[in-house]
Amino acid sequence: MLLETIRVEHGRPWRLELHYERMLRSARELRFSAPPWGAFRGAVDRVLEERILPDPARYKVRLVYREKIVRVEAHRYTIPRPVSAVVVEAGELSYSHKLADREALNALQATVGPCAVVIFARDALLTDCLYANLLVDDGRQWLTPRYPLLHGVMRSELLDAGRVQAADIPAAELQRFERISLINAMIDPGDVTIAAVAVERRVGR
Repeated sequence: MLLETIRVEHGRPWRLELHYERMLRSARELRFSAPPWGAFRGAVDRVLEERILPDPARYKVRLVYREKIVRVEAHRYTIPRPVSAVVVEAGELSYSHKLADREALNALQATVGPCAVVIFARDALLTDCLYANLLVDDGRQWLTPRYPLLHGVMRSELLDAGRVQAADIPAAELQRFERISLINAMIDPGDVTIAAVAVERRVGR
């Protein structure tokens, strides 16, 4: 099963077209037919009417799907506040599609505790973390790793708008940056930041 996580705030769903494009792309690459746009949009509208509206808070809507939408969940969203990060080698980990089964990823998060996030590196270059893409601040602009494990909708939107630049970011050079920002469908740039000096590196030793 695959998953899409959609942000709803002030009763408005964000980036539906980008989410649906990713659903179509994943279905094409995995050789199945994605739910049609009407079913996707209808599922979002129903959860808005039944569980969210008129609450203006930020909600996380999760759609689990394959050929059909199997389950829809909606929960009020609380922005995470990690204080540190640990960079580990991604190895053979593949996460090019947003899978509903995150058991292995959650188990890895448990190894660093609730106040830290796991950041993956591959070939000594940063990719992304367990639940978000990355931006790094070099004091002049935001950069994002060129080859993330998952191409998130927020990252795609920022790149398309020219607000961030893709670059190779060596894990060994992370300390020359000022801070890291986590981004995903629920988290805006700057909402969740970690000082570069608070990052432990367990690769390239």
